[in-house]
Amino acid sequence: MNHSFDVNIAVRHGIQAAVLIENLRFWLLKNIANKKNFHEGHYWTYNSVKAFAELFPYMSEDSIQRVLKKLEVEGILFTGSFNHNSHDRTKWYRLSEDFLSAESLIAFRKNAESISTDIKPNKNTISSGNAGLFEKFWDAYPRKINKGGTRTVFAKIKPSEETLQKMISAIDKQKRSDQWKDPKYIPHPSSWLNGERWEDEDSTGKPSFNPLAGAI
Repeated sequence: MNHSFDVNIAVRHGIQAAVLIENLRFWLLKNIANKKNFHEGHYWTYNSVKAFAELFPYMSEDSIQRVLKKLEVEGILFTGSFNHNSHDRTKWYRLSEDFLSAESLIAFRKNAESISTDIKPNKNTISSGNAGLFEKFWDAYPRKINKGGTRTVFAKIKPSEETLQKMISAIDKQKRSDQWKDPKYIPHPSSWLNGERWEDEDSTGKPSFNPLAGAI
């Protein structure tokens, strides 16, 4: 995976800030192009500090938290909370208009063909029907982390009611395994979905658990 940033921003605010700004700017421009996540007169994106640390393993959670706070104090970054679940503490972010210029949006749209499979409307969004299925999955899964990213993966899979029941059944069995008794060995829910872990089986037909597979 290649990460990039604006050199001018790095000179003014530091490399870590430039990397985070570039990531946020990409998702904000994508949401602007798709007209999604519009709240209080602005477009937003969301992520957790832990998810940022997974995406950028060369930054610690503490340093990411400090950089985000610094950008907020400087008026570059704004935070909000627009989660449907009041218990969901995932933070939402938007950048100041200086970082979302018309030129930036034009450049983004010119490059849209190379990422067209990612920005087609509704491709990775959950319909009202599937939203209920996702909440059932989320309630069943024991490790509550990166709900937004997990929702995106769930939307890509688009499981049927039958598949969801299979998922929940597998989760119930895996929760009783020796490995999952230690929370650090429970995979992130997005990793569990990406790995189709509900299909795990060993030669005896019982669920098979590798404590390292899918764990982050």
